[in-house]
Amino acid sequence: VCDRPPERQVGIAVVVCTRDRDPQLQVLVDQIVPQIGDVESCIIVNQGKVALKNRLVLEGDQKKYRIFEQDNLGGAGGFTRGIMEALKDQNVTHVLLMDDDVEVDAGLFCRLRSALSYVVSPETCLGGAMIDLDQRDRLLSIGHGFDPIKAMTTDFLPRKGVRLGETEARSFLERPLDVDFCGWWFFCFSRQAVEVNGLPLPLFLRGDDAEYGLRLKRAGFPTVMWPG
Repeated sequence: VCDRPPERQVGIAVVVCTRDRDPQLQVLVDQIVPQIGDVESCIIVNQGKVALKNRLVLEGDQKKYRIFEQDNLGGAGGFTRGIMEALKDQNVTHVLLMDDDVEVDAGLFCRLRSALSYVVSPETCLGGAMIDLDQRDRLLSIGHGFDPIKAMTTDFLPRKGVRLGETEARSFLERPLDVDFCGWWFFCFSRQAVEVNGLPLPLFLRGDDAEYGLRLKRAGFPTVMWPG
């Protein structure tokens, strides 16, 4: 509850890139359905077996879902197509990239829209923490750094993750954390960020998220990990 109107009007386009993970994608879509009213659209770019729409069960406002089929151009190619399609809608102010095998909390998009409307400026990109689906008390990632000397990405957490009950995990989740980039399981950025920096480079296998995040940061669009 706020005692003032929002700073800005926000319209979010959720972009999911998928390739032959229908069961996982269906779980994600089922979790998006109750929240579909909080976003402008849910864009799914399919780079696997064709005719995804015939296999996917979509409920709720059908006009909010848009499915595009294309050859497999890697993660960057799929997400970039989604970004391009999303920004054709002038009501879209922000794009949220999500992997096809993630699960999300109820009310996530409502909280995201509120944060973007009241607190988070268009110059700030938001990343989401990753929790292990198989061991849900384990925090796997809270974003990444980059070592320019060794030209390699770095993790703030050990590869095996840390338990959510541990002090180390709580210390990361209790405050915003500045990182060099966040993976595209949950990465949100503004239309302005794309207008200034352009689209991700067509890196087929790896490095697309790192390249784009670093480029955004250098141009004044840093990534902050969303607490909690």
